[in-house]
Amino acid sequence: MGLLWDKSENKRYMPSTAGDVDLDQLVFGSDQEQKKSRIGSLRQKALLVISGICLLALVSVGSSLWFALVTESDAAAINISGSLRMQSWRLAEHVLIPELTSPDTLNRLLDIYDNSINSEPLRKLLDDRSDLGEAYRLVASQWFSEMKPLLADPQGYEAFVHQVPEFVDHIDRMVNSLQLHTEQKLQQLFLTALFVLAGILTMALMTIRFINRHLLKPMDDLGNAAGLIRNGQFSELGLNYQSSNEIGNLTRTFRVMALELGNLYGRLEEKVEEQTYALAQSNHALELLYKASRNLATNPYDEHLVASLAREWQELLGLEDCYLCRRALCGLSE
Repeated sequence: MGLLWDKSENKRYMPSTAGDVDLDQLVFGSDQEQKKSRIGSLRQKALLVISGICLLALVSVGSSLWFALVTESDAAAINISGSLRMQSWRLAEHVLIPELTSPDTLNRLLDIYDNSINSEPLRKLLDDRSDLGEAYRLVASQWFSEMKPLLADPQGYEAFVHQVPEFVDHIDRMVNSLQLHTEQKLQQLFLTALFVLAGILTMALMTIRFINRHLLKPMDDLGNAAGLIRNGQFSELGLNYQSSNEIGNLTRTFRVMALELGNLYGRLEEKVEEQTYALAQSNHALELLYKASRNLATNPYDEHLVASLAREWQELLGLEDCYLCRRALCGLSE
């Protein structure tokens, strides 16, 4: 006596893998995205920030050097202008006091005055078209055309003394113009330094914001995603960072790796389930075979027992139909 059966097909669902898509395009993006990646890489942005800070520092140092250079000439011009006032009153004193009036002393004082008014720091103001240049040209013109000729003749001493206060007032206006000119340069230096400071602070804040948004937060997300993968979770990793820089490429690569690991883990679990199911089915089949052999050996012609065994075999093996054949010693019958 034996059993014959036909086993139907058992198809199981297999999950799709990342190999069905273009991994290079998924990781690195299209050609246009790769071109944007070269343009917007973290390396180039860091180089841009460093270049901007260096440029601002260069502007600050350059403006300081320029101010030091121009104020050195302005300081000398202010000192010489102040000495012109003193020399004017000294000349008036010499012509007022007969004991002090001598041709040699007067000529020496006039030479000193000429050297002062024609000094290099003051002569630079000749081409100045501002109020400062106009004040210097007025003082120089008045000295050479009015004041100095009066000292050539003793009869002009009195007129010189009367004109000294007005002449000194002109010198005072020139000194005030020099001071105002220097203060304007100092204000320009202050505004430049303020602009550089504001630029550095702005770039620093932008850099901090950029680092927090494009470096620290994505790295934290990658660390959290690695922890989820370690716990067996391969989806909903929270990797939402989208960019064309190096961190964006790393994030996309990590997502692809998680997808591959998830598919591999799923296939592995499916294989384990299949092997476990096959082993359980084999054990059940051996147990049923032993039971059937024992029962049929003791009572081979019990129809109820044989029908019960046939139903168990049909359920165990997933058969659509189950046929029982009985072979006699003298022939074959169903």
